[in-house]
Amino acid sequence: MFGRRRILEQRERLVGVRRQNDTVEALDLVMKKPYDVIFSDIEMPGLDGFGLCTKIREGGPNQKTPIVFITSHIDFESRARASESGGSDFIAKPFLPIEITVKALTFSMQKRLQ
Repeated sequence: MFGRRRILEQRERLVGVRRQNDTVEALDLVMKKPYDVIFSDIEMPGLDGFGLCTKIREGGPNQKTPIVFITSHIDFESRARASESGGSDFIAKPFLPIEITVKALTFSMQKRLQ
């Protein structure tokens, strides 16, 4: 387990955080550069989060990168679709900011240990 202090220290070391509101631009970014973890909402204009995840899983530098959905859709169907599209985890809204940090650190550390 991580203590709160350790989590906060590690959070400060995270770099390369990108926020995209446009799924076409987001897809373009993830097809060009590898990331440790990708967070995505389900409801987005244009391509939804499930579609974005499916396209990422088809190939490119983030084909095996963990994808975490952050959404208000907490029903079983949404969770099943998240898994079917290749999602690695699911965070329900509302959430605490520390949840994002813990997920990012967990997946980043798992990737580095492999």
